[in-house]
Amino acid sequence: MVFILAAAALAAFTIGLKFKVSTILAASAVFAVGVIAAGLYLSMSPAAIVWSVLLVIVVTQAGYLVGLTVAAYLHKNSPHP
Repeated sequence: MVFILAAAALAAFTIGLKFKVSTILAASAVFAVGVIAAGLYLSMSPAAIVWSVLLVIVVTQAGYLVGLTVAAYLHKNSPHP
């Protein structure tokens, strides 16, 4: 589960650097499906699966916001011709 959270955060950060909101929505859906599949494979309880999906979505959104912040900072400090 920690690997999925780290992958979600890193992917969202990268998406925040280059892409728009529609991309993070699709990525959130992919990660949610992945967590559900992993939860079913590991025979987790339905409540644990729901909490895991919520956690991965929160981590994905936080990573995206950090990526947006870094992209804005890099854009602000880049030399403009």
